[in-house]
Amino acid sequence: MCHIPVFCWVAATVLEDVLKTRAAGELPRTLTEMYTEFLVFQIDRTKEKYGSDRCFHYIRSLAKLAFQQLDKGNLIFYETDLRQCGMDFQEASVCSGVFTEIFKNKLKDFLTSSRSETSEHTIRYIKMKISENQSAEKSINLFHCLNELNDGSLVEEIQQYLSSGSLSTDSLSPAQWSALVFILLSSGDLDVFELRKYSASEKALVRLLPVVRASSRALLNDCNLSERSCDALGPVLSSPTSCLRDLDLSNNDLRDSGLKVLSAGLENPICRLEVLRLPGCMITKEGCSSLVSALTINPYHLRELDLSYNHPGQEGMQLLSAGLQDPRWRLNLLRLEHGGEQRMACQLLCSDGLTGRCFWEVRWRGGVYVAISYRGIRRKGPSADCWFGWNRQSWSIFCCNDEEYYAWHDGKRTALSSSSSSSSSSNRVAVYLDFPAGVLSFYRVSSGSLLHLHTFITTFTEPVYPGFGFWLAGSSFSFCA
Repeated sequence: MCHIPVFCWVAATVLEDVLKTRAAGELPRTLTEMYTEFLVFQIDRTKEKYGSDRCFHYIRSLAKLAFQQLDKGNLIFYETDLRQCGMDFQEASVCSGVFTEIFKNKLKDFLTSSRSETSEHTIRYIKMKISENQSAEKSINLFHCLNELNDGSLVEEIQQYLSSGSLSTDSLSPAQWSALVFILLSSGDLDVFELRKYSASEKALVRLLPVVRASSRALLNDCNLSERSCDALGPVLSSPTSCLRDLDLSNNDLRDSGLKVLSAGLENPICRLEVLRLPGCMITKEGCSSLVSALTINPYHLRELDLSYNHPGQEGMQLLSAGLQDPRWRLNLLRLEHGGEQRMACQLLCSDGLTGRCFWEVRWRGGVYVAISYRGIRRKGPSADCWFGWNRQSWSIFCCNDEEYYAWHDGKRTALSSSSSSSSSSNRVAVYLDFPAGVLSFYRVSSGSLLHLHTFITTFTEPVYPGFGFWLAGSSFSFCA
């Protein structure tokens, strides 16, 4: 509030008056005390200018107006609102800041006697409302009210637990949960929030959701979360007040249904999430489809995505690879680790370039890309510019243990027909390159015969180099003699 000019003026006026008139007086500690002192100051300056009856009438009328409009959620009052309360606009504007000695005495009486009688009742009422399982936002507002009444008993109780290291969230009441949220939000240190420090559970996540929203990085990994947790997290991602930029949900049973809910938050243009970690979350191609759809709608912020130890399958990988070709995507790190090795984590490019007619055979295992590429292909990073066949720099055929073959170039996949891939099991592929003619053909080698798989027709503009990419764990290749 120190950036609001009118509040700065109120604060300066009050402090100047208090410091001048009270030798060792206690300074205001809450907003309520600050505004009360300001009213007293106004009374002192205007008590001789206006009659008490007229001024007191308008003050009561304005107070009634303020209460009714705030109860309706209106923060701005208009002339029509004044007229509805039976007040003349010009007279009210003159008298609204004017008080007489009579009203000053009544106000002081309220502050000294009436307040002492009503504060305890108000505090008890607020605590009762907090204990009623209010929403997090309402509870926080109620704690601000307690703070205005100089009551910090609930907060002090939780602070003692935190200081002693004996906080047990299993037995916390709703009021104590709200106190914990208030403490964490008031701490000012919200760069990183780690849920496991308090409780690795969905209940704790729901209770501490305002803290997640206010943190720039939330570590929710290994917290026994399920797809139901995503119902709470999805709105956080799309909240205009969310500060969250880095979200770690590793090793939680979110599944595709949970990721679909999260993706609904990701696709909201308001979402500014930059890092999303989802290793070990039981995600399949359906979850990948939800992610790709979200990033297609809102591609401008997410720059790191970790899908390690999930089950995207070939179709899920194809969806992600197609998305990476979208120039609007800002994703510059995609992790797909599984079984201790990264899928598509390793590629080899031979050192000798080819410009004539060549033929070679390869024995493969697992999931292998057999390719040729220009030397200028990008060497590092997860983008399609690096992967054989997923750009204009390279041509490849993908071979996997399921006896599936796919031809790739410029990010376009050609699934080979069943007739071209049906034969006895064979893990040998032959490559024929006619550089001058712009012909690149791939064959399966089975029982000494060449079975045509696919032929690329193009115009090579520079020497090409044989290359190999390993997609699945345990993949390998070797040249045949």
